[in-house]
Parts: sequence; C-alpha cells; structure tokens
Amino acid sequence: RELKKRNLQPRGFFNEDAALLQEQFDQELEQAREEKIQQRIANQERLAREHIAQIVEKEIQLEREGLQKEKQLSTLLASVKQGRSSSHARIELNLVTARSLAFGLCSPECNLLYLDLSNQSLCDLAGAYLCRSLAKNTSLKKIELSNNRLGPLSFQELGRGLMNNKTVEFVSLDCNPLVRAGAGAGTDDVDINLQAVQSLADMIGRNKTLRHLGLWQCLIGADGGKLIAIALELSNDALTTLKCGYNNWNDASVRQIEAKLASNREVRRVERDKEAMRKQEESWRRLEQERLDEELKQKRKNDEWLEEQKRIRADQRRLQMEAEEKARIERERAEEEERQRVAAEEAAKLAAKKKKKAKSKKQT
Repeated sequence: RELKKRNLQPRGFFNEDAALLQEQFDQELEQAREEKIQQRIANQERLAREHIAQIVEKEIQLEREGLQKEKQLSTLLASVKQGRSSSHARIELNLVTARSLAFGLCSPECNLLYLDLSNQSLCDLAGAYLCRSLAKNTSLKKIELSNNRLGPLSFQELGRGLMNNKTVEFVSLDCNPLVRAGAGAGTDDVDINLQAVQSLADMIGRNKTLRHLGLWQCLIGADGGKLIAIALELSNDALTTLKCGYNNWNDASVRQIEAKLASNREVRRVERDKEAMRKQEESWRRLEQERLDEELKQKRKNDEWLEEQKRIRADQRRLQMEAEEKARIERERAEEEERQRVAAEEAAKLAAKKKKKAKSKKQT
C-alpha cells in the first residue's frame, strides 16, 4: 500500500519491496531535512535583512539628530554635496557626520580639492565610510587622515576606493593602527591584516595617479611590507613618495621600495621635463602665431588705410572735376551773356545811327 501511495510498482518479493520502500523513505527524509535547512536559511536571511534595516534606520536617525544639533556643520556638508564649498576644507567629524560627509563626497557636484580630517580620533568605521567614497569622488586631489584610530576596515576600503580613482594624488594615513597587532592579535586578526594590506597592494598595482602615500607608524608588519614592495615594483610607475617608517618592515623590502621610488621619481622628472618642454614649445608656437596674427592684422589695417586713401583721392578728384565742369559752364554762360550784351549794344548803336541818318535825310 505504501508503494502504491508513492506510485511505485511492487515487485512481489518482500525483501525487495521493503528495500525499495526504505530507499523512498530515505529520499523523503533527506528532502524534508533539506527543506528545513532551506527554510532555516531563509528565516536567518530575513532576520539578518530586518536587523540590517533596523541598524540602517538607526544610523540614519542618529545622523539626522547629529546634524540637527550642529547646524553649521550641516550647512557645510550640504554645500559639499551641492558643489558650493571652498576647494580646501578642514572639517571636524564623528562617526555619524563622517557618514554624511561620505555621501557628499560621492556627489558628482562635489568640488573639494583638499580635505583635512587629521587629528580627530576618527574610528575605523568612520574611516571606512570616507575611504569608500573615494571610489565615486572625482574632485579630491589631497586627503589628510593622519593621527586617527583608523583600522583594517579603513585600510581595505581605501584600497578599493582608490583602485580606479583618477584624481587623488596625496593620501596621508600616518600614525593610524591600520592593522591589528600586538600580543592580543589572534589568527583571525592576522587574516584581516593581510586582507587589508593585500587590498592596498592591489590598489598600488593598478592606480596610476597617486603620487604620495603616508603609512608612517601604521604597524603594518614585515609580511605587509613584502606585499606592498612587490606590488610597487611590478606594476606602479606613478608613486614617488611612500612614508613607511616604524612598520617593522625588513631591510630588503625597504631597499626594494626605495629603489623603485627613486626610479619612479626619475621617470616623473623626465615626464616633467618633457611636459615643460612641450609647454615651452607650445608657448613659442603661440607667441609665433600671435606675431603672425599681429602682422596679418597690421597688413590688413595698412591695406584698409591704402584703400581708404585711394577712395578719398578718387572722391577729391571727382569733386575737383565737378567743380571745374561747373566753373566751365558758368564761364561759358557768362561769355555767352557778354556776347549777347555786346551784340545788343552794337545793334542798338546801329539802329540809332540808322535812325539819325534817316532823320537828317528827311530834314534836307
């Protein structure tokens, strides 16, 4: 009956039917166990999402309350987000306001060039917020984060944030315990340290714009120094300054880094010389073009002046010819009037003479 309920055909032998039924029972049990596991995982994921949502909501509420208490800071952060802030800024932060600033730095309207957040005892999570924003920021060139309490999370997010960043040239993380070290450090801490340093090393291997990186007294350790030295030597031609003192790096790694930095500085010097020469040549070409343009402009002015003088002389000749023609006409008219007057006088004299002669004949 159990076999038929499961659409299985009995074979007619008890042992075989029992084995077949047991196999079916085992499959159903395994399926039920798998469904329970999946249900448990789904419940755990749902609880985790709800917990994360509660944490996020709480952080947002704390952020709002913190900004309400500090109106001046709220105004400054709003100006950063809207691209109306000064290009250089020193901002005092805490964990809550660091999150707000991170959002502002992600804005495409942000116009900050230099940001000083040093000497504030910022925690690792605050540093992570800020370092993560560098992945989207397109304006910052220099950021000071020295003398805080930034840790492995900040270190790892800095590596991710600068992986493809094309604007940041200067980062200072001096005097931060960027990795967990000391007698209390366990195996998990060592793994976290290496992950954080590996993230930074990966960034050094890909970033092409970072020129200065300050890691002085960050407790990175010899293994981390090797990772950074290898990444720098193999893939980076841009970094020219790396402050790495008080990190317990071995001499070989330090010499390897110093040699690569010297090579990068030489490459950078050659690039600067080429750029200076290019700008000089461009300046010469611009000056030569300006001279040619000025000569052409002067030639045009001269040609225009000659044309103007030609027109003036033509007008003068035309006016002179018109005056001469008018004078000639007036002269001919006067001469004609004079001839007519003389002719009239002669005719009058002749008529008077004839009249006198006729009168004298009549008297005789």
